[in-house]
Amino acid sequence: MHTPDADILAWAAAAGRIVLTHDRNTMIGFASARITADQPMPGLFVVDRQATLGRILNDLETMAAASEMDEWRDQVIFVPF
Repeated sequence: MHTPDADILAWAAAAGRIVLTHDRNTMIGFASARITADQPMPGLFVVDRQATLGRILNDLETMAAASEMDEWRDQVIFVPF
């Protein structure tokens, strides 16, 4: 079963969760639509499939340690940097 991107983002917003995805094709558009419509969007982290797991985890750990969750609201961030 496939959950539509819009439903995933709506759930994440209701739960106050940032979404982590590999989906560059559709998820970014749905996140942008939420932002444009002034709907809550705690953040979207788009992870590069080609990056090593160590690099991804290092960047995510750095981001978590150096920020507050509210700083990612209405942001689409590409990981690794």
